Amino acid sequence: MHRGNRKGEPQETEKRPLRHLARFILLAIYSGSRAGVVLTASPCRGEGRSYVDLERGIFYRLAEGARATNKRQPPVPLPRRLLAHLRRWVAKGIVSEHFVEWNGRPVKSVKTAFKTALRLAR
Repeated sequence: MHRGNRKGEPQETEKRPLRHLARFILLAIYSGSRAGVVLTASPCRGEGRSYVDLERGIFYRLAEGARATNKRQPPVPLPRRLLAHLRRWVAKGIVSEHFVEWNGRPVKSVKTAFKTALRLAR
């Protein structure tokens, strides 16, 4: 937000624009899951979402209502380090419906975020 004459107007910033990408990468690497599963991961059960049980530390990768395919998406236990991050994100209100969100809405693809990361890294 601007502080001067245009106070209160939104302003594009280079400060931490890729937090959602960092959350995506952490969840994907630690769980060994495909991108589609990670993007639908949620702390609460729901239709079309994969679910993370934060109490037991289990990631149910097969989305509710989806039929099982040959890609086999069995539930997996999550490492304590990742589980600590997920619990903190939920407790602080960083995530609400999905673990990978941009402006409070679920992310469908991280292609644009990866392009932005490459541009910022030069």
